[in-house]
Amino acid sequence: MKKKLIIEIFLLLLILTISILIFNFYFNKNEKDAGIDKTKIKDSDDKPMIDEGTSSVIKNINYSFVDDNDNNYKIFAEFGKILVDQPNVIKMTNVTAFAYLKNNAPVKIVSKFADYNKTNHETSFYEKVNLKYLNHDAKSENLDLLFIKNIILMYNNLIYINEDMKLLADKFLFNLETKDAKFFMNDTSEKVKVIKY
Repeated sequence: MKKKLIIEIFLLLLILTISILIFNFYFNKNEKDAGIDKTKIKDSDDKPMIDEGTSSVIKNINYSFVDDNDNNYKIFAEFGKILVDQPNVIKMTNVTAFAYLKNNAPVKIVSKFADYNKTNHETSFYEKVNLKYLNHDAKSENLDLLFIKNIILMYNNLIYINEDMKLLADKFLFNLETKDAKFFMNDTSEKVKVIKY
């Protein structure tokens, strides 16, 4: 009987030892193979990188708010970066914004980048900016959405197109309250170029 018990204990210990060896061999090997590659991989230019001046990077951001005139604003971005020295400003990438104006059609703004101020909601869009409102289509390199003044200001390489004309100007000013639009040049001696279709 003692001999049988010793053999059973020996076999149990042998099975445990073999199991532990197999587990360590296969699972530790897979963990080493799946480990993080320490070499630096170049990320896409569209993705923000965390650096010393960045406190955090956020993915799939959206903000919405209603102003004093019951206009509803929504802004969406693929990425947002909050800087340590400017915690109220979010630097956004791949941005789409909508201004749902009271009793009117929405204004759509798309850009590569934007700086959004969380305290006053003012937003500076830049690089490949496109504004669409009804049958109006404007493109530029910069657009400032200024809620305190209730205006949209577009500038730098401005091209405006509607159903029957194309305008080339330095600046485009759109009043969110009155819906009035003005085009002008930086140099008052120059004239806005109008091309009829």
